[in-house]
Amino acid sequence: MPPSTSKEEVLANIKRTTQATLDALNAWDHDALVAVRAPDFVFQALPSPMGLPPMNNAQYREMWFGMMTPALADFKVSRVVASPRGS
Repeated sequence: MPPSTSKEEVLANIKRTTQATLDALNAWDHDALVAVRAPDFVFQALPSPMGLPPMNNAQYREMWFGMMTPALADFKVSRVVASPRGS
């Protein structure tokens, strides 16, 4: 973290990125999903016994439209906020 970046700015950026990812997943918008990723992003499905190889953005797009979109058309993702331990 650069010295000029506050903890609050980092947390706000994480929240924006998370919300943009959830919005893209729920809209089935691959371009919006990729927009929040680094150009050298590699997707790795876990657990590894799933048998999916690591994928770059282009390979993930192929899987996204070839397998995921038709199979999970009614799937929605939502954010869950947990309370800190001890609260």
